[in-house]
Amino acid sequence: MPALVVKKEEKVDAVFAALGSEITEKAFIEKFKEMYPKDWGKIQAKFEEEERKTKPGKTHPMPHPDVYMKNMYKNAIQHRESGIQNRRDRRMAEAEE
Repeated sequence: MPALVVKKEEKVDAVFAALGSEITEKAFIEKFKEMYPKDWGKIQAKFEEEERKTKPGKTHPMPHPDVYMKNMYKNAIQHRESGIQNRRDRRMAEAEE
């Protein structure tokens, strides 16, 4: 299955850069929708498609668009924090040598 949001990491980075230090979940979601309305539309359309083709009483793997965006934000924060920690670990290891 192709990616729902093409070049997602680059777009997330651009949203973070546009927000500067004002990064909150709500601000991230609003800015993403503003900067990438076509991608937001694809997210909504995919969810609606899954809703239509899923039989009553069954579920599908696509989260609600708001939840999808919250997950995108949380994953980006987690990825950034782990990257910062990895850089710190490398600097400490280099300092010990």
